Amino acid sequence: MQLWLFKFNPGGARFNAEEVVPSIVAIGMVRELGPVLGGLMVAARVASSIAAEIGTMKVTEQIDALSTLQLTQSNIWLFLDWLLLF
Repeated sequence: MQLWLFKFNPGGARFNAEEVVPSIVAIGMVRELGPVLGGLMVAARVASSIAAEIGTMKVTEQIDALSTLQLTQSNIWLFLDWLLLF
């Protein structure tokens, strides 16, 4: 934020508009950080749904059944992801 302030302040002083520099910096920060925070929220939601699915599999003993069949969990996840593509 300080970098943007130092960048826009001389231009604002040159045109006698120092009072609009903070609003320009705030608008720029919202435009830059908005997509980043949106992406973080989507990633958190996806991660929590995967964790909930793994927890459900653990409670219903599906993971134990897969280990009985000598299937690794990573192979099952790759197969399910491949299956969902079609």
